[in-house]
Amino acid sequence: MADHNLLGARAPGLFYDGSLVGVCEQMCPPSELAKRRRIQDIALLERRDPGIPDTDETLAVKKFARNVRPRAQPHAFNRASSR
Repeated sequence: MADHNLLGARAPGLFYDGSLVGVCEQMCPPSELAKRRRIQDIALLERRDPGIPDTDETLAVKKFARNVRPRAQPHAFNRASSR
């Protein structure tokens, strides 16, 4: 078994082995949960009752979202300046 140092009062019960250790208190940020409730974007496995499109903080999980950058416009090729 590896030798670990206990983090102590900062995070009782967690071990430090050279990597970053943290605690996730909520699986879904409150602002995202409020938005998803408003637009009824709650996944089936996040619901307490499958027939009701609502959840609570213990079941909701942050949704993956890819940031999409606009495509770069190709630069116009100017033959006169390339000589």
